[in-house]
Amino acid sequence: MAGFELSAAGFDLTGDVLVLFGFFAGAFAAALSSGRFAPATATFRDLVEMVVGGFLVGWGAMTALGGLTGEAVAGVAVGAVSGWCFFVFASVGVVLALHFDRRAPVTHPGPEPTDAPEDAPDPFAP
Repeated sequence: MAGFELSAAGFDLTGDVLVLFGFFAGAFAAALSSGRFAPATATFRDLVEMVVGGFLVGWGAMTALGGLTGEAVAGVAVGAVSGWCFFVFASVGVVLALHFDRRAPVTHPGPEPTDAPEDAPDPFAP
């Protein structure tokens, strides 16, 4: 493929790379220490959604001349048309995704529990 090259020869362990590894390690440690971490298996549909979503995010960042930070935050802050376009269409995309994904507990919460006594201890309280 013209213009695409994948090589590990130029990989340097810079401070930015170490910070990125630190983010992953810290998030993993926080998840483990919460006591509620449980690995889950992904269905084939989940894998397809993740791959398609990753390609769409990458394509969107490439065509918008930057990612979320470069376009929505900095672009809107300086009043760039591209920043406002990115912000509007990203917001519309999030709203549509939440509306059409019936598995999302944000827009379609389950029924309220009615059989739990009101004086029951909170399982998530410290």
